[in-house]
Amino acid sequence: MFSDLVNVYSNLFYACASCNRFKSSYWSAEQSKQVLNPCDHVMSQHLVFESELVEKRSSQGGFNIELLRLNNAETVSYRKKDIELTLLLIEFVISLKGTKSETDKDRISRAVIMLSKITHYSEEEIRIVLKV
Repeated sequence: MFSDLVNVYSNLFYACASCNRFKSSYWSAEQSKQVLNPCDHVMSQHLVFESELVEKRSSQGGFNIELLRLNNAETVSYRKKDIELTLLLIEFVISLKGTKSETDKDRISRAVIMLSKITHYSEEEIRIVLKV
């Protein structure tokens, strides 16, 4: 299906292995049944995170939740652990704020690096928000 578009950049978008597997060769001309593309759609108009669950904001968002199994047990468990780890790291950084110890400053730096990797915010953005 659509072999002429296999190498057309505008036809491609990055997807995690799980979403790619669930999407497989699915395609629909019907707007409400199309897979959302983060490059072409304002995702917040279709999906929203409520803690570790993805909730729909549109019928197309709901369709994507089902098609891509965005709330399957494994994915929800992974998100929940990410959220818990993120909150623990934030609490840890806050507990060390204002410290003068070089060891604690190093711990803050390492926690900020970890937060950056988990949240995909830059280290600078995290330092600004947490005021460290």
